[in-house]
Amino acid sequence: MSEMNTHNKPVQGNDITENQFFQRLTVICGIGTIFISILEFVILFLNIPLYDFLYPDYKSMAFSAALIYIILGLVLAIHAVKPFQGLIKTGIKAVLIVIALFALIECLFNMQGSHFIVETWLLQAGTIILASPLSYISPISAALVIPASIALILMLNISDPSNLHKKTLNAIGIIGVVIFLVSFTFFLSYIYDNPFLYDTPILPVAPGSVLALLFFSVGLVTLSGPTAIPLIYFSGPSTNARLLRVFIPLVIIIIFLQNYLEMTIFSIYKFNMAILVAVFFVGVAIVTTFVVIRASRSIGDAIDSAEQKRIMAEIALKESEERFRSFVENANDIVYSLTPDGIFTYVSPYWTEVLGHRSDEVIGQSIKVFVHPDDLYHIREFLRQTILKEKKISGVEYRVQHKDGTWQWHTTNATIMHDSEGKIVSLMGIARNITQRKQTELALHDANKKLNLLSHITRHDIKNQLTALMAYIELCKDSLNNPEELAEYIGKQQQIADLIDSQINFTRYYEEIGMKDPLWQNFSELIRESATTLPMRNILVDVDRNDLEIFADPLFKKVFYNLIDNSLRYGGNKMTIIRVSSSTSENELTIVCEDDGAGISDDDKKRLFTRGFGRNTGFGLYLSREILAITGITITENGTPGKGARFEIIVPKRMWQFRDIGQN
Repeated sequence: MSEMNTHNKPVQGNDITENQFFQRLTVICGIGTIFISILEFVILFLNIPLYDFLYPDYKSMAFSAALIYIILGLVLAIHAVKPFQGLIKTGIKAVLIVIALFALIECLFNMQGSHFIVETWLLQAGTIILASPLSYISPISAALVIPASIALILMLNISDPSNLHKKTLNAIGIIGVVIFLVSFTFFLSYIYDNPFLYDTPILPVAPGSVLALLFFSVGLVTLSGPTAIPLIYFSGPSTNARLLRVFIPLVIIIIFLQNYLEMTIFSIYKFNMAILVAVFFVGVAIVTTFVVIRASRSIGDAIDSAEQKRIMAEIALKESEERFRSFVENANDIVYSLTPDGIFTYVSPYWTEVLGHRSDEVIGQSIKVFVHPDDLYHIREFLRQTILKEKKISGVEYRVQHKDGTWQWHTTNATIMHDSEGKIVSLMGIARNITQRKQTELALHDANKKLNLLSHITRHDIKNQLTALMAYIELCKDSLNNPEELAEYIGKQQQIADLIDSQINFTRYYEEIGMKDPLWQNFSELIRESATTLPMRNILVDVDRNDLEIFADPLFKKVFYNLIDNSLRYGGNKMTIIRVSSSTSENELTIVCEDDGAGISDDDKKRLFTRGFGRNTGFGLYLSREILAITGITITENGTPGKGARFEIIVPKRMWQFRDIGQN
């Protein structure tokens, strides 16, 4: 009955759902099966000729058949109200299997002119209990009991989790139709006073068995519900279903009416047959016309209403799809869908803008093709948890490969999508590029590590200097009477104090590195600002372009200040120009800052970026390298001694852009 739960529309004119309506019909049919069987016991015990109106010499229901129909009716009615569970269900299955086996064996024995010993015992027991001569079960009844038992066994299995409910319900409905057609045929044979098998060696089916099987077969059909064969063709608001509901009962009524008139009025009264037939067909035509008019009006209104709703729904759906498509295609995030196995079935156009691949290069590919190997476990676990919990999950971070081979950081959320049967068919998600945020986080983390290291080193260096300072103070105490030695020691103390002051000043500059988020900075403006704060004399600063921007630490301007300051200090009198130029390749930007001064010796090149090296503070170039490293920028010196210094700065892709062209 679980498949029927999908039909919860109220039945017209009632407050009950379609599911409840068919459930009640099933219960009524089960009770009808039980009532007919118990009534058979009563009329046999009281010796009441109940079915004489059908056939004077009718055969009474077999005791075994009545018992079987009572059991089948009970199982049908009770399970329709509350499905059996656990050991009770297992026990009932066993009983039904025994009944089916008994019916099969008896049917085979009966067709050979003998009877199964169990049937003989039941016959004798029934004769004693009811004090009335009984007969054996008909092989036809026994044959129909077999599919009836199988249908109930299928019914009990329906409550188990399975994807075969639809097929199982169809099988139950088909079995019900077969039993109904056979039993209804036997019922008609009684109605027409010519019951089957009464003049043959085969035991006929008793009218009580026929009625019980009719009730039971209808119960099986209603049990299968409106979504299974045969009721699926009659239920629902469709035109086909409406026509079948109107005309099939009408045709059956007309046929029965015609046969009844032929058996009674036409045969008893000697009227003119032409007149009687004409009157009958006129009456049928009038009734049919009335029914057709009412049905066509109802169906036409329903069709018009359905068509209007369909058109409105299509318009609304189209508008909704247009809005959704516009949202997806213009969103600043990637919208995608995956199969449960992780195969892309859709990616929005923004994927191409962010990651370079065309949509047709992504759709049909596995997610593992694009995700960094170290992040695959996290992505697979994210997908597994989304499917397992069947709810939206967000926050997973991972790296995706750009078409140029570089890696970008993304974060995503996803939710599952079901088909009409509730099966998970895909995952819909939204991914956002967080590369800059991740780079900032990594830069801050790296800066904190460097600050901790700096704190340790500086504390160690200052402590060493203080130790030396304390030693010279002690020496001064011993040299109070020697002015020359005292002056020398005081000079040493002054040098140590200057060194400590320099180290403290260095920490002040260094601690600012990485403390603020990197930002886009105009390249030429930084250089010109630096030049205005330095004594440039007659030296020219030449910058090749004005539209270049660099994504770097806010102290980025300090780099060019230090480079220009070094050129001014060590370039010599012959220096006339400082050139700053840039060039691009597929994956990087190269900035060259060079002068035509004295250059840097090969020995000095080896220690150029070492902390403390130099004739001034010794911290300028060291600080410059640390500032650039925050966003992955590197600096080297490759000039020729005697021909000028040449500093080369390498900026990775997506850390630079041209204002008028857009980010590269």
